[in-house]
Amino acid sequence: MSKKWVILPNLLIALFFGAIGAYIKFAGLFDQDQHHTRVSFLASLFEKSFLPTQPYAGILSNVSGILWCFSAAICLFSARVLSQLHAPRPRKNFLLCSGLLLGALLLDDFFRITLILALLAGIPKAVMYGLYGLAAMTYGVSFRRQITKTPYLLLLLAGAFFVTSGLTEILHPPGSGAPILLEDGTKLLGTLNAFLYFSYVCAKSILTLHPRREPVTFNPSP
Repeated sequence: MSKKWVILPNLLIALFFGAIGAYIKFAGLFDQDQHHTRVSFLASLFEKSFLPTQPYAGILSNVSGILWCFSAAICLFSARVLSQLHAPRPRKNFLLCSGLLLGALLLDDFFRITLILALLAGIPKAVMYGLYGLAAMTYGVSFRRQITKTPYLLLLLAGAFFVTSGLTEILHPPGSGAPILLEDGTKLLGTLNAFLYFSYVCAKSILTLHPRREPVTFNPSP
């Protein structure tokens, strides 16, 4: 691994923390109230939502996020491995683009990008979901040959669940419990099926190129 890929991320995080520290420190020199406000802002960046009376709050959303993250990470890692194994470019690009698309959807869900744009910039949710849908269709058309060689029904099922979740969020159907299940329940099912699909496809892609299981040896340094 190149040293820059180790040093650069750590350096960026350290600079970010340094900037926040200076932001808080200089506020305390002139206004004590501002100092406390900025300390509270820093604490909120690391805050984990937790209600002692409801420890189960958000558990299914967290599970959905973990599965989503697993799927994106598996695809990106596998694309890197296939690159090292000199795999055919279409196969490598399929997993790379899968990871990037899943990562984009994950970031939107985690950081509420669509919601923030709707509230602050007036961009309708339907526009953002339409862009994601266009990206998904482009992805499907571009890699249709690779997809048809896989158990793609799982992928179609995941896509159907995601579409149902997005439409429910846009249309706001009447009811109390049903809309929750249609929006968040289908999202969980979508992430589950995406994880099952990509974990299988990634493992299969690597094993077909490197089927032999070689023993791993460990030679401790003297």
